[in-house]
Amino acid sequence: MPELTREEKLRLLTILLESRHGDLREQNLNRQGKGHFHVSGMGHEALAAISIQMQEDDYIVPFY
Repeated sequence: MPELTREEKLRLLTILLESRHGDLREQNLNRQGKGHFHVSGMGHEALAAISIQMQEDDYIVPFY
């Protein structure tokens, strides 16, 4: 894997944080009775972040 630039590192961190923030927001809405069915992605944020570094022959096997 090639070395990440500063901008790429910031993009990865942004993806991680946005994913976690979205999950927390949805949890709060559900607890208030304002949400619907929600499957949390917590703990899987890195899958979204590393996807920008994947090559054509790479694959991810997420689980639930």
